[in-house]
Amino acid sequence: MQALEQLSNAEKDSIIPLIPIKPWANSNHLVNSLRRVERALPNRRFFIDIDRYYLRASERPAWSEFQALRSSTDNFLNWRNFADESEFAIPCIQIFGSQADVIGAQIAWADQNNKPFALRIEQRFPCDRAAVLAAFGSIEHSNYIIVLDAGWSRDVLSSQLWASGWITALNNLHNDAKIVVSASSFPDQFMPYGQFGTENLQERPFYNALRGTHNTARLIYGDWASSRPHGNDSGGPGYSRVDLPVANSWVFFRSDAIGGDFQPLAAQARNSAYWDGDLNNWGKYFIDNTASGTGFTINSAQQAAAARINIHLNQQISQGLGVAIGDVPEDYED
Repeated sequence: MQALEQLSNAEKDSIIPLIPIKPWANSNHLVNSLRRVERALPNRRFFIDIDRYYLRASERPAWSEFQALRSSTDNFLNWRNFADESEFAIPCIQIFGSQADVIGAQIAWADQNNKPFALRIEQRFPCDRAAVLAAFGSIEHSNYIIVLDAGWSRDVLSSQLWASGWITALNNLHNDAKIVVSASSFPDQFMPYGQFGTENLQERPFYNALRGTHNTARLIYGDWASSRPHGNDSGGPGYSRVDLPVANSWVFFRSDAIGGDFQPLAAQARNSAYWDGDLNNWGKYFIDNTASGTGFTINSAQQAAAARINIHLNQQISQGLGVAIGDVPEDYED
């Protein structure tokens, strides 16, 4: 959320994020998760879906409210009511474990309320393909988007066959359907890199390969913004890390000791051949501050991840538009 919040207005206007909903931090009520997204993206649309990876039970009401969203009772009434809590939220139709009539009823609800929606098809959580295609085939408008989410893998290229089959089937029913293809390949282990390493991102090759195979389909690039499903994101058991995304890879600067200081890692990033010196986004500004030990500096793995995600988003938005986006006359928050 911090990484999204610190994007420039031009960057925010260039994307529509998909936010998997889960209880927010120590908040007591789930609706506060929507409020947090709205704060990061003021007056802008965003997609929401249920975060099926989230399994951290608690005694807070937010947990029971989150569990209630999964109930298919009355065609996912709890989920539909939750989506109505924000005028900016675009709901994903709940297809996991659903039959065609339940999917169709949700689509009818969205249509009756003049609400755009998404069908998010996840490789990790298989759905009834025939049911989804039957409901999808009955749509008579274009006020929706399809998201083919290959999930996390360091070999997302192996997911091409899965995604390609869906693209063919969907386009046979609606050849003008807008289809996002998305995946995550950010590493889950960092010990092998030692104190320095690079890793190519696989999401662009995944998208480009599908676009080459399906050159008449309306494909849209998506990714997980250099995040993974829930788990430790601190580069091992307490080893500090500063990551520098560049156009087609990530560069890692990692401490050699548990609880290491972020300042020398940021300095290594700034002094490396991968640093272009152009402080055109908040994440690089954050790393530069940390390297200098001035202003707002990185002091936790969460802040380091926010810097990485912000830079990654900037890089991928620029690639998608074909022009660099940044250097906007906006003040960053220290």
